[in-house]
Amino acid sequence: MAYQGEVFSCWGFEVDIHAGELRKDGQKLKLQNQPFQVLIALLERPGEVVTREDLRRRLWPADTFVDFNNGLNIAIRKLRRALDDDAEKPRYIETLPGRGYRVLGSVERVPETMTKARAEASAGDALRPPDGTATRVPALEPDGKWQPPPAPRTSRLTRRVPTQPSRLRAVLAIALCLLLLIAALLYGKASQRMHASFETPTAGSSLRVSPAASPSIAVLGFENLSTGKGEDRLSAVIAERLSMDLAEGDRLRTISAENVARAKGDLALPDSDSYAPNTLSRIHQNLGADYVVAGAYFVTGRRPAARVRLDLRLQDVKSGLTLVSLSRSGAESDLLALVSSAGAELREKLGLATVVWQQAATVPTSVAFDGANLWVAASAKNMVVKLVKDREQPLSFPVKCPYAMAYDGAHIWATNQNSDTVTKLDAPTGRVLGVFPVGVHPAGIAFDGKNVWVANFKGNTVSKLNTSGGLEGTFRVGQNPHELVYDGSHIWVTNEFSNNVMKLSINGEILGTYNVGSQPWGLVFDGAHMWVANQNSNNVMELTLDGALVATVPTGSGPHGLVFDGNYVWAMGYNDGSVTKIQARTAVVVGTFPTGGSGPQMGASDGVNVWVANSLSGTVSRM
Repeated sequence: MAYQGEVFSCWGFEVDIHAGELRKDGQKLKLQNQPFQVLIALLERPGEVVTREDLRRRLWPADTFVDFNNGLNIAIRKLRRALDDDAEKPRYIETLPGRGYRVLGSVERVPETMTKARAEASAGDALRPPDGTATRVPALEPDGKWQPPPAPRTSRLTRRVPTQPSRLRAVLAIALCLLLLIAALLYGKASQRMHASFETPTAGSSLRVSPAASPSIAVLGFENLSTGKGEDRLSAVIAERLSMDLAEGDRLRTISAENVARAKGDLALPDSDSYAPNTLSRIHQNLGADYVVAGAYFVTGRRPAARVRLDLRLQDVKSGLTLVSLSRSGAESDLLALVSSAGAELREKLGLATVVWQQAATVPTSVAFDGANLWVAASAKNMVVKLVKDREQPLSFPVKCPYAMAYDGAHIWATNQNSDTVTKLDAPTGRVLGVFPVGVHPAGIAFDGKNVWVANFKGNTVSKLNTSGGLEGTFRVGQNPHELVYDGSHIWVTNEFSNNVMKLSINGEILGTYNVGSQPWGLVFDGAHMWVANQNSNNVMELTLDGALVATVPTGSGPHGLVFDGNYVWAMGYNDGSVTKIQARTAVVVGTFPTGGSGPQMGASDGVNVWVANSLSGTVSRM
């Protein structure tokens, strides 16, 4: 049971049950309701195993049919992220496979009055003089009257009379402060003018969401269109899960359920599948939301075979326009998965990334897709990580300084930059099958259906290997080759410091050299044309297979890797944490969006999503 009015103290955190807050050093940390309830359940039983079934009963009513395993995995991940805990090397919450979870370390229950006293004591510390001396609290006389404290005595040895240089320093300090104040005012006015010049996009311009932007959204609830009113409870379930999914990655600020409920009461708003413009304006004034999500659901049949249909609408509160309308339908037991799918599509429409993996100081340089699972090259940790669907903890396998990866239909190949080798792993098991020598400082890697090709960045060569790891040939190319791509007949390579790309036959013969922009890096084939990312020119170039220039398209700052998803080319803006989405058929920029991380380097597509390795922030994002 929860202990109202008490606070848990553990690991330097305070967990306030009554306020529903997780705090550290007096600062409130972001944690949604379901992860918070998981935390409370664990803290109530310190040192004991809390089973997944225990948590299911706590989070979802007995008559709620949902994919609770996936929902619980998401709640645990969010909780670990808030605590900065690592599932593989836990400090706070230990996973016991097949059993449940357990809190590590000591947990103290502190009455709420004590936490208030601590807060007051902290406030008192803030008033303490900088020299460390304590401020005397006025003493009480026996009759209850207070007596002023004695005046502090000043020693003749320590008392200082301001000297002329001291006065001069004081005058100079005041003058400097005035100059800084004037400069700040002038800078503020200049900033306002600069900001105003970027406020209104020109007609026909593409959407660009600043990496620093954090729009807010309110999930207003869902109208029950079912014949039985017993299904009303699903509105809260849908709203809470959708809010969690929309908040993933911290790129979208969700309005709390409490504030939404208060606003609906203040404005007398019923559950509805959409709202009129004047109502949206009132919602904006009350909640400050930029967008709202509303909708309806309909349940048919009897459990456990019941089915549900969910309709969602995303509305812009300022314009009153409906930006997105979408539907999901399926078994009621899959409701959470249906909601998550809808949330992912809404995020995509808003150009928002979802962080799917995060580990500090790993320097993920690339990702690869093996048809079922996502692989991450964690360069700084000398490992590759396999993210398995519906598995909370990723799998990791030792590989020395992995950089780029390729999939040959059965194996993952990774270039090892610091050892001049490539590593071959069995995709299903992750077992290392061999380590094979190539050229100096291998970078990019590609598979042509028969052989593996490696760009040796410091050797100015490319190596051709058979799938057994045997070296078939080494071929001289331009200066500092980086990326390789197979177009169905030829191998293309970017030469970073020659400012060109080369087309090679499968026998290694150079068939063409084509000048491009400054420091070409990424390379991708869209089925018809070749695309090149020029990192110092801040653009990508579209070339025919004869090397003729088709288009030059501006991107984010420092484009590195390129990905083609079947319709769009995505360019990773390494310097500004962005991706630029380009319609391949027309070479028109659809938008430039934040990845939710920093230093996006290389990416991959599974045919539905684009995955981005953010090397500087140690994250992988799904766009």
